[in-house]
Amino acid sequence: FAMFASLTFFQRGFLIAFGVLVTSIMIARVWVICTADSFQEDVYHPETPVLPAIPLVFLNWAAPLFKYWPTSRILNSLIYYDSGYYLMREFTKRLDPSNRFPTFEPLVPELILEKGEQEAKESIQQALAAPTKQDCTAMGWELPSGRRWTIADYACAYVTGTLTPTDAIRRILRSIQSSDQASPPLNAFVETIPAMLMESAAAATARHAAGEALSILDGVPFGVKDHIEAEAYHNSAGVAFWFEAMSDHDSATVGR
Repeated sequence: FAMFASLTFFQRGFLIAFGVLVTSIMIARVWVICTADSFQEDVYHPETPVLPAIPLVFLNWAAPLFKYWPTSRILNSLIYYDSGYYLMREFTKRLDPSNRFPTFEPLVPELILEKGEQEAKESIQQALAAPTKQDCTAMGWELPSGRRWTIADYACAYVTGTLTPTDAIRRILRSIQSSDQASPPLNAFVETIPAMLMESAAAATARHAAGEALSILDGVPFGVKDHIEAEAYHNSAGVAFWFEAMSDHDSATVGR
């Protein structure tokens, strides 16, 4: 008791939290053993990789440890550094901003073996180039009906004037809003920033109108998982108690 009394406030808090965690694990294990016969028949199926060893009640107990300070800072940092997740963020920060978009690296190994490095690079550059009206006509492009849009569909719609990036984003935002208001809501996107999307779409529309599209991807909408950094978006990795983390830059994947 004297030793405990000599600890600082933070040390006591960590020690108590650790004791609660260990106790929770022990209680959960006892609960599993005592109720194994009752839930194994309903939950555990040999043909599926479902493990009944960790009941949801334990996860429910453990979650606050990751949410509230100071245990949240300690445990989240341990996971963050132990997983090596920080390495990708550090790598992104060290990239030359001028090299983030666009890029033709890495080269596809099969193309290098087949054509050589220089020809492979030229082949990839050609594949990523924005199509012309003649290209779309030659491929027999038609406005999609009853199927999902592809990158080529968006690019040809833009170059032929059938659709603009601004039109595409407006439609997508309406679809997101409509699906989120359904019952039950779809919640397909954790977060959207309409003003930012419309600004990017307007810039892409202007480039297409001037015949200066950056590549076949210019103006093509895409979604990003929330564990990948995108400027001004929260980087929560699908976890509510990480939602406070907001990215101040694009990851290499998003930027390129």
